Amino acid sequence: ARMRSLLDDAGRMRIRKRLEGVDVEKKEFLKAALRETGKGDVPMRRAAVLVPLCTVSGVPSVLFTRRSTALNNHAGEVCFPGGMVDEKDTTFAETALRECQEELGSELDVEMLGRYHDFPGRGHLVVSTYVGYLGEVQVDEVQKKANKAEVEEVFTLSLSELSNVATHSTWKHPCGVDLPVFNAGDPNNRIWGLTGIILYAVLYNVIVQDEVPHRVCRYMGRLREAMI
Repeated sequence: ARMRSLLDDAGRMRIRKRLEGVDVEKKEFLKAALRETGKGDVPMRRAAVLVPLCTVSGVPSVLFTRRSTALNNHAGEVCFPGGMVDEKDTTFAETALRECQEELGSELDVEMLGRYHDFPGRGHLVVSTYVGYLGEVQVDEVQKKANKAEVEEVFTLSLSELSNVATHSTWKHPCGVDLPVFNAGDPNNRIWGLTGIILYAVLYNVIVQDEVPHRVCRYMGRLREAMI
């Protein structure tokens, strides 16, 4: 019952308030993350992603995409909708919404809940993170309307599945830090890398807010004080 209430009207209001409390301008989280990964100065290239919350048959879930294997970059990887800032975009939120609709269809109705911390991506890149709500979705219908040139597969995982610590593991970044991995669902749709980091942070600091055993991922534990 508690999980089902996380994305109802009151639940989304709580998420909005938590996101309003995030001071993205201070950059403490980004700076701490860059120090942990050995990247040093704050990079300048900008991108934005949307963490798309939804319900599937009434069950609170998160929607993911698996990128086309024909793409030059990050082919076949699981990710959130998003991409590089376009010169026509006036805000990072506009980037996240535009990319989401380009990948999943312009008919997609997104209730924007707010902005979370910025994250360092590969190379000299900063990724702005937004959280949105798609309402009740039928995955097959979203899959039909998805841009096949960019999206190989659309799938969802419930918040219950994602917050099951038994399905968590870690992978070691070349700089030596352990980063979170989500192994729920299809083994081909393992969630790791930047998507795994963003999911871990948003899930436990904004949506579920459980006492997470950060021994599973010491990297996220060290950065927790810089989050919400």
